[in-house]
Amino acid sequence: MDVAEMRFCWLLKQRGYKFWSENELEQKIILKGKRPDFYVETPYGNLLVEIKSLKCPGPLEKRLSNIGSINPKEFLDRLKKSVKEAASQLSPYRDLKIPCLVVLDNYRQIRIPMTHMELIQLFGTIEWRGEINTDKKEIVAIHCFHGGDRILTDTQHTYVSAVAVNIPKDRSLDDDMKNERLMRLRIVHNPFAICPLPFEIFQDNDDEQYYYQNNKWNKI
Repeated sequence: MDVAEMRFCWLLKQRGYKFWSENELEQKIILKGKRPDFYVETPYGNLLVEIKSLKCPGPLEKRLSNIGSINPKEFLDRLKKSVKEAASQLSPYRDLKIPCLVVLDNYRQIRIPMTHMELIQLFGTIEWRGEINTDKKEIVAIHCFHGGDRILTDTQHTYVSAVAVNIPKDRSLDDDMKNERLMRLRIVHNPFAICPLPFEIFQDNDDEQYYYQNNKWNKI
């Protein structure tokens, strides 16, 4: 079990949930080739989970160690690639009709932003559009809009219920992660999910959950 999987185990144990890891899945589901990382049972429903730890290609990782500017698109491309790879592990199980959760982990502390603003761009690059009052020649409203380069849509990866980031509640820069830490999740729910993830499953006071409603992203 790698560090990212171990950290998710910490979170599940802290929440009091039963879980079965990749090599135990036969006990809970009929395998279809690929193996997700976890099957989880909770009082609010069961779910499949695929963990993806962030890695950067050599050139980008090297550049991040130097002073200079990086195109934000490079960060987003790394996140999108990780989600696509995780989604492929969950794809064979879309007919189980239980939520499928992708969990990203940045335990290597690579300097890739993973706030909700980066995560919601899995649904399309953020663009800002303004409404102009031509009579007064002034902007009267500015709206957030999802543009192109989407990987989660109403026709693509609809079996992915949500994407989350697993984060220690407290961690120093030189933490070797050998000792258990209290963990929390930052979750962006997929509005196109055929089987949504219940909000109640991860409702710790430090968890963050974002959902799309009335043409805007809202925080629980």
